[in-house]
Amino acid sequence: ITGEGAYKLMDNLSVSAGLVFSFASVNITEKTPQTPFPGDALITLDGKDNSAFGYNFGILYKPINTLSFGASFHSQIKYNFTGTATTVGAPQLTSNFPAGAITANLTTPFNLTFGAAYEVLPELRLSADFQYVGWSSYDTLAIDFTNVPRVASPRLYDNSFIIRFGAEYKYSNSLSFQGGIYFDKDPVKPEYLNPSLPDANRICFSLGLNYKVTDNFSAAVSYLFIRSSELTVTNSKEFYVGTTPFNGTYNSFANLGSISLSYSL
Repeated sequence: ITGEGAYKLMDNLSVSAGLVFSFASVNITEKTPQTPFPGDALITLDGKDNSAFGYNFGILYKPINTLSFGASFHSQIKYNFTGTATTVGAPQLTSNFPAGAITANLTTPFNLTFGAAYEVLPELRLSADFQYVGWSSYDTLAIDFTNVPRVASPRLYDNSFIIRFGAEYKYSNSLSFQGGIYFDKDPVKPEYLNPSLPDANRICFSLGLNYKVTDNFSAAVSYLFIRSSELTVTNSKEFYVGTTPFNGTYNSFANLGSISLSYSL
């Protein structure tokens, strides 16, 4: 939930600021061997934080009517999760598995963005932006239990960036078309990559259209294609059984579509 305010310092210069109230929940399910008993034990971790806070601010400058520059900053948000751990497995190993209350902390990255837009023609606008993401805040995933020792897994993410280019063509007063491309730099070191949260450098393409049915009602359709670069890991520091590492080749893509309807008063 975000509350924001904006102030026009001059005809061509505006600033804004806001406060963010956030809440989140997390669920992690994992299987683990229960040797010498057959099968795997199933561990489930549930947690939530009902009140976390952040802030943001921005600036917009238009030196001429057809050209604009902007910048924005979104702060980190620190979550303090509390919850419970439950395990379904061999009764003889109950004391070895997590159970009861748990706590964990997570800090989301800050985002700093710079952008520009230019109206080449009255019907055509081009835009570009650079987004710097402070992923280094995610250095360790640590969970504290009441009945077993703390589990801490290094993440050691690097700060990364996203570069975007876009265009919008206004075909008529009612119909407009959009298109774009962006590159998303992978923040994860290859040796800390695992299937629970795979990542890689990504290049993405998008298309969309917006149709204004009436002065108050509009409909939009969009499509996004995401292609991740193939990544082979040979020195993994993540392990799935004992000292067996998560070495392997990761390759992924995604197709996303959306339809939205909006009504303004």
